[in-house]
Amino acid sequence: MITIIIWAHYVLGLSVSVIGLPGGLVSFGQKDMAQILITWRPDYNGKVSPEVCLLDSADKIIFRSTSDELMLAEISSQERHPLQDIGTLWLRRACNTYVTTSLDAPLYSTLVHHVVAMALAATRRFVRGTTVTIKDSPETSTSDAFTIERWRIIDASKVLFSEIGVDMKQVDLFAKDISDEESLADSNRPRAMDLYLRGLGEEARLDGSRSLSLPGMTAMVLSIANITALEDCGQVPLVASISITEQLPITSKNLVH
Repeated sequence: MITIIIWAHYVLGLSVSVIGLPGGLVSFGQKDMAQILITWRPDYNGKVSPEVCLLDSADKIIFRSTSDELMLAEISSQERHPLQDIGTLWLRRACNTYVTTSLDAPLYSTLVHHVVAMALAATRRFVRGTTVTIKDSPETSTSDAFTIERWRIIDASKVLFSEIGVDMKQVDLFAKDISDEESLADSNRPRAMDLYLRGLGEEARLDGSRSLSLPGMTAMVLSIANITALEDCGQVPLVASISITEQLPITSKNLVH
């Protein structure tokens, strides 16, 4: 009953009256102009159930619902966050799952620089694939090398991590340590990241590494880098979970091989 009153009166602004209470009539809003009438039966024995009625301006019932007709349904929701600084949100949450990491900890900027460095390294390996189908012939695939300009990577990173910031001198230092022949997953992890993971303990260490999901953030940088007028898209709402990176055209799985 409380949920109905809050929803009907405080959210929808309707006048609600409750009858059948030991203390008599209780009203929320205009007492003589109830739009929702709740009949409460504290001694409900399964025969005559409590009911909720929606009334029109002439006090005629236009909808009635009883507890016997109640159907419970699972309701789910997804938190949203603007594109601007969604990467910052992911890092803040990941670094505070098992331990508390202060907002000004150098770990955040170190991780951002490593993500941007991996994005720059990934662009050197990109190929654009095309599948061609000829009648009565098997499909053939062709590929051509292509890249994403450096300035686009930088702009995308500044949108995703604007609160933390991006120092390209530090990014270039990280990028030098990533070989074109090695998997990005095997690239040298920043020392600050290793120290952070060591402090989590044996059980949380593996999950902590997954929750950071640096390849996922790298995929996000690359996926938005070619958006036209990206600077105008900062307030576009996205699902706040980093799991959205698994649905991108460029995924973390593509990057680690």
